[in-house]
Amino acid sequence: MLNWGMPEQPPASAFGVPVPYSAAIDELRSKIKTPGPEGWAACLALGSKPEKEALDLLGELAAREDWSYRNLAIQGLGRHPLGAQAAETIAAALADPVAQVVRTACDAVAALRLLPARSKILSLLASPDAQTRFHAVRTLAELWTDDDYPAVLALSKKDKVEFVRKEAARTLRRAASPGIWRPLFDRWKLDRLPLLRVWACELLAAFGSDKDLPQFRRLVRDPNKHVREAAEKAAAGRGFASRTGHR
Repeated sequence: MLNWGMPEQPPASAFGVPVPYSAAIDELRSKIKTPGPEGWAACLALGSKPEKEALDLLGELAAREDWSYRNLAIQGLGRHPLGAQAAETIAAALADPVAQVVRTACDAVAALRLLPARSKILSLLASPDAQTRFHAVRTLAELWTDDDYPAVLALSKKDKVEFVRKEAARTLRRAASPGIWRPLFDRWKLDRLPLLRVWACELLAAFGSDKDLPQFRRLVRDPNKHVREAAEKAAAGRGFASRTGHR
């Protein structure tokens, strides 16, 4: 099972106890002094407090020896309205000795779109930990420049772990642009995975031209129903529906 780092939504409860979002910062500070479920939940609650005081407290927790506090503090910083002010703290967590903290830091970088951390995220594509590579390549979708294309393409082709290859492909799909779409299309239109052939159709719809009519004609005859439907939709969107020869 993947470790997802930061949940998409702040949890109502965690570690078997309610997260005390309504508690005052002083009360949360008191709870945090004692490690355990209530202290950890209090740490999560700090991320919802808009005050600078909460941000500073999360920064202190991010330096704790206890990695569980470091992990939760980075998660809180990634959610905090002023979280971008803690960019250096979050970037430093990308080199944490505990892999879970690194993965959470990747998610915080993505949530806050901390562009200065991009080079560190790129370096994590070579991490020996597959889940870290997954989180890093997912983060690049939020920080993308076309300079990232060769490294992410290589990951999508050569990584030993399937879920990492798929996430790299998903990042490429999100980042597709007039400058990089054609090599992706040429690769995906023949892929054994129907999903990637569907994405090839979507690329045609977004970037194709009259000279791509033969590609439309081939894809509307794909053996997979979902690919055919995507190709028909792409052809219709380009005004090619009557020219594909498909009935």
